[in-house]
Amino acid sequence: MKYIVEYQKWDTEFFKKKCCRATFFEKLTEEDFQQFLKEIEGFDFITIDNKCGDFYNCYLLSQCGAILSDCPMQFVKEINDTDETFIDKNEVKIAEKSEAKVLAEIASNAFVCSRFANDPLISEEEFNKLYSSWVENAFDKNNKIVFTTEKLEGFLIAGFEGQKCYIDLIAVALASRNKNIGTSLIMAAEKVAKEKGCTQYLVGTQSANISAINLYIKSGFHVCDASQIFHIHR
Repeated sequence: MKYIVEYQKWDTEFFKKKCCRATFFEKLTEEDFQQFLKEIEGFDFITIDNKCGDFYNCYLLSQCGAILSDCPMQFVKEINDTDETFIDKNEVKIAEKSEAKVLAEIASNAFVCSRFANDPLISEEEFNKLYSSWVENAFDKNNKIVFTTEKLEGFLIAGFEGQKCYIDLIAVALASRNKNIGTSLIMAAEKVAKEKGCTQYLVGTQSANISAINLYIKSGFHVCDASQIFHIHR
């Protein structure tokens, strides 16, 4: 299978337009691409992950007006019993639902490098609201845990799937940066992941987000994947 197209229920409800996400696993031919265009005819907002990284796919997408909105990088860290014991210097705790609004406000101003922020056809109001909604919704998911500090200076949303723990979102309030809060949040979530029997810790960010990349490398992650994300608007 060279590509797949999947309907996006949450995105459709949020943007109030029919959304889907396509993933390209291999280099497409012109014939493949024309078939792909037919499959997405009924959608208004299409996200394409050129997961294989093939540049001919990028060329084909550019010919139909697709917007390059992100160049994401995936990082991984193996979790094992030989890791150093985590020492919490920032009083990290599991957040309560009553704290969701405060943490959502941090999210609404934090993700300036995201694919939604990079897309000129998505308003600032829309992408700020998207991330604040993302935080609030996380409290209702059984497979997610939201971590924060006693002073609510930042948050990390961790998701758990089998033996994998992934960082869904992480942000620190502007006034509280340079206090190693991000590192404390990452290590606290890793401790819980280890207790749950997870063996892999995953996180993604944008290639332009140098501060995040440095944070993950400092925390013991290494690059395992990279791709390009495009948007098509009807």
